[in-house]
Amino acid sequence: MEWLRTHKWLSAICGGLVCLILLLSIVLGGDKEAKKTATDSESLVFSKEEKNEEEQKKEKAELPIIIDVKGSVQNPGIYTMKDGERIDDAINKAGGFTKNAEVTAVNLAQKVADEMVVYVPSEGEKELTSIPVEGTDTEESVLININNAQSEELQKLNGVGPSKAEAIIVYREENGPFKAPEDIMNVSGFGEKSFEKIKEQITV
Repeated sequence: MEWLRTHKWLSAICGGLVCLILLLSIVLGGDKEAKKTATDSESLVFSKEEKNEEEQKKEKAELPIIIDVKGSVQNPGIYTMKDGERIDDAINKAGGFTKNAEVTAVNLAQKVADEMVVYVPSEGEKELTSIPVEGTDTEESVLININNAQSEELQKLNGVGPSKAEAIIVYREENGPFKAPEDIMNVSGFGEKSFEKIKEQITV
């Protein structure tokens, strides 16, 4: 007791240290719990977002794709396709090509899209890749369909050479048909300036 009375300052320091240690333990413990709760919340949000994305993809895949197959096929008509199927699948559903079909004019690897028209020309028939504007008959009034035009046809567009034409073909093979003419700006090498040059020449 005598020692404690003579060393009050030391006792006070020891007591303070004990309190400080207890306080730090409480704070750190609470911080860990808060971090764990925050991590669990983030994981839950991420799981929900991931689940929603998966559900959206599943719903999209389940939606029917209706296309119109015309021209030199055994059974022209309207067919229901699935997401991810290609023109080759559509031709098979239509009974295959006729004997006089111009097979090389059709891109069998292209993915189908809703409301798509698949036209198979006959041998010697020019592929329907150009659409004349109503009420005119000049060469300048012909629109080129960027969804099915081949390289030679695409090179008729202002500023489009072999490499850009190939880029268009590769893009639609990998991503499906263009939904609107301005979607061509998604293709490598096509910006706003390029689009301004060709926007009056193209259609989908």
